[in-house]
Amino acid sequence: MSKLSVLAKDYYKELHQIPEAGFRECKTRKYISSIFNNYKKIEQIYDGKYGLIYCYKGHDNSEYDLGIRAEMDAVEIDQVTKEYYHGCGHDAHMSILMTTMNAVENGDLAKNLLFIFQCSEEKNGGAKGICDFFINQEIIIEHIIALHVTPDLYPGYISINSGEIMAQGRTYNISFSTKGGHISVSKSNLIQYLCDIQEFCTSKSTPVVHCNLGAIISNGSHNVTPNKLSLTVTFRSANTLLLIKIVEEFFQKLDTLVTEEVLYESTCLMDYPMLENGQRYTSEIETLLKNKNEQKVIKMPFIYSCDDFAFYSKILGIECCYFFIGAYRNDKNSAHTKEFKVPDTTLLYGVKALISILYS
Repeated sequence: MSKLSVLAKDYYKELHQIPEAGFRECKTRKYISSIFNNYKKIEQIYDGKYGLIYCYKGHDNSEYDLGIRAEMDAVEIDQVTKEYYHGCGHDAHMSILMTTMNAVENGDLAKNLLFIFQCSEEKNGGAKGICDFFINQEIIIEHIIALHVTPDLYPGYISINSGEIMAQGRTYNISFSTKGGHISVSKSNLIQYLCDIQEFCTSKSTPVVHCNLGAIISNGSHNVTPNKLSLTVTFRSANTLLLIKIVEEFFQKLDTLVTEEVLYESTCLMDYPMLENGQRYTSEIETLLKNKNEQKVIKMPFIYSCDDFAFYSKILGIECCYFFIGAYRNDKNSAHTKEFKVPDTTLLYGVKALISILYS
């Protein structure tokens, strides 16, 4: 494991320095390809818009026993400057998967495996494109798994549960435009629109529905009223019908704001289904990790995060498993910030967890 630990740290160091936007992971793609294109047992079967896929054949059956997914994109920390940073841990996920692939290349595993490096998880749902590739190529996979680091757990902890574990989510970008002008005479009221939307989100937020504003961008200056306002609004829920109802009410609210002088446009940035772990398969993984892994395994609560990993089970109709591994470093090490970094021990724990699953 000492060699694998060094590999994981080296991979992470390199990937952490090249954060890229979804569907633009050029440097990341080149780095991964440079390593695995020289492997003998692991072969590349896809290099396209939605990522990279490698296969390992440990028996003659054409079907695959397991696929493992890692995301390639980074978080957009600042929408104005288009600054990206690996603040979600996707660099760690790739490092863990790459190290696991090295172990498989140098072993003798009697399973057929797929290693999936997927583009654009943060928004636009790159998983859908991977699913389409599998369907079009008639590739059959029994199960797909993914792990995700979290600073909410100490290294050495795994959080897992079967059934519905993560919310359904939709995110929209709303852009208003109107007339600006001299601040002493202009009647621009875009800031009032912002207040109205915030009031709507607050009124609709409950323990089972989360409505929040993200990026808020405007223009104007000390003596010029703004004529543009752009904001992102995210809706998360454990209840699909309720989510749809609130989104409909939101756009009805926006329609009441439209006048001859104020217009708006909307773009859906994310529309992810609820993430549901397969009951039987996840229970098997949970039992396996408890019995054959040195990490402490605890039950994962339902959380109001979203992940396009949900599409793999929804589209392919297979049992999937998604679990968290601890990556706490200190109290300032929050996800989706520029302070977030993954501890070295977390990388090794992730590799051990995947190897335990592969060799079960």
